[in-house]
Amino acid sequence: MITVHEDKRHTYQEGDFVKFVEVEGMTEINNREPIEIIEVKGPYTFKIKADSRKWGAYSRQGLIENVKVPRTVSYLSLNESRMNPAKGTVEGCLLPPDFTKFGRSEQLHVAIQGIYATDGSYSTEAVVEACILLNEKAKAEGNMYVESVDKDVVSKVVMF
Repeated sequence: MITVHEDKRHTYQEGDFVKFVEVEGMTEINNREPIEIIEVKGPYTFKIKADSRKWGAYSRQGLIENVKVPRTVSYLSLNESRMNPAKGTVEGCLLPPDFTKFGRSEQLHVAIQGIYATDGSYSTEAVVEACILLNEKAKAEGNMYVESVDKDVVSKVVMF
């Protein structure tokens, strides 16, 4: 576990990479490849992904530098994301649900897809019909769907 200066809080998060320099005593940590922070223990301490059991004892000093490490990130195509936005990333591209409006984001998604499917038609009846067809298709394919299309939500999206 690493403790930073007692008077200054660190701003690191789990998953950040850091590099140490000018550490006295535990010199094995100096100038190594960036080391990942695996757990933030508190505002002054964090745990790194390194086995320090054979290193010398820390005595004092040292600087920590935040290092940006490239990561590979993959995404679905636009069409795949439009059909099922929750599969787009690990977190999903929909916001966490607001339980007072449970299912609202899914209804909005279906309504927007209905507008796209009608080539920008702003006829409420045409968009509702498109939403129902898209929802049934998504349900059959195992993609994101709603139990039933909320016509009131669709009409408000069309008017917007």
